[in-house]
Amino acid sequence: MPSVFFDIQLPSPLVWFLMAFSLAFVSFFQFVRPLTLRNWDLLALFGFAPGFLLLEEARRMDDIGLRYAGYGWLLLQAAWWFARCLIDTRMDRRVRFPCNLTRPALIALAVCVVGGVLGMLSFRSTESQLFGKPPGLFRGVETTATAVIQQAQFNTAEQGDLVKFWVMRGLSVVCHILVMTLLATICRQHFQDRTAAAAAPLLYMLLPATTFAFDQSHHVWPTAFVLAAVCSYRNAMWAGVFLGIAAGTSFFPLVLLPVWLQFYRQRGQGMFALGFGIAAVTAAAIAVALLSLAGQYTTGLWQTFHLADWQPWTVPTAESIWMGGRWIYRLPVFVVYIAFVGFLFIWPSVKNLGQLLAASAAALIGIQFWFADRGGVYVLWFAPLLILMMLRPTAAELQPPRDVRKAFFGWPRRAELPEAVPTPGIAV
Repeated sequence: MPSVFFDIQLPSPLVWFLMAFSLAFVSFFQFVRPLTLRNWDLLALFGFAPGFLLLEEARRMDDIGLRYAGYGWLLLQAAWWFARCLIDTRMDRRVRFPCNLTRPALIALAVCVVGGVLGMLSFRSTESQLFGKPPGLFRGVETTATAVIQQAQFNTAEQGDLVKFWVMRGLSVVCHILVMTLLATICRQHFQDRTAAAAAPLLYMLLPATTFAFDQSHHVWPTAFVLAAVCSYRNAMWAGVFLGIAAGTSFFPLVLLPVWLQFYRQRGQGMFALGFGIAAVTAAAIAVALLSLAGQYTTGLWQTFHLADWQPWTVPTAESIWMGGRWIYRLPVFVVYIAFVGFLFIWPSVKNLGQLLAASAAALIGIQFWFADRGGVYVLWFAPLLILMMLRPTAAELQPPRDVRKAFFGWPRRAELPEAVPTPGIAV
């Protein structure tokens, strides 16, 4: 009989959701003021979980009706957050984020949660098929890295598959650690809030979307670079470089370009555009070179450009809400979205970091409504931005420097960074 000390049973998705929600509710819900906007935001962050559970049940039962229900629920929650982000661009006054636990307790709880998720990841034998396929460029990078490691140490095909499995898992872990680190850095450096710096990584790890897609590295890779751009927003050149890397390897961050150009208007816009262009072209060229080394140049690059998932005028082949005859309504949704992205260059007015976070999250959420490869499940593309939007203080002073030379010659010194002084107002 197996030892009781090694008989480890992973919790079901429902059990993990209930545990994570309980921890987040006890840690962050403000019981004294239950109707505050931040309480509603906390509940809405976990509102995506029923959609994931419905999709998991549909996969097990092979029920097309449950699939439609799952994607419909996810898109309904995305619509809520889309409207919430647009409203947040007009909400300037905020108070400091309160928490029911002390900062050391938050850090300890975050370490325990990360350890638990990593433990579950180690015992999960196969990758989930629920969260879509990675871009061709990203697959080429993974295949090349696996081939290099395999040639150095292994000879058999079975060992090569095992290496590829753990390379992808390791890349996912690194990306998630980067996201958590950047969330804490933004809260500490720009929000000047140590409690939020401890709360943000914990809240990110408690989200069901994080654990359900923890081994899907293509969900988190571009998000890490978008957060790096947010972290370096005081330096237009570096912000453009990080956002360009994200766009050059995953394509979809291109929709953030109009709102970021508006943000840097007359405050380093040219430097941002230069950094973005150079980084995007360089990242794409490196990815194409890796695809060529992996022997996937034609199958990886050109299939990515010609996928029906990105072409709303063709019949989709992947699983999504657009399955069946309703795919013809996808084109009008896409046209409206493209008009919205173009309109972001002039509206809503984006002048500080808080408005930038909200407008960027809205642009990424909008992709879910027309993307034909499981549109709605890519919550990790924008969830970290929602967490920052929820935790941010009054952001009127969080603006890029007027002197564009600082956007090129280096990081502003600590004394040049503005202090985010809370403005008296309504606690939201």
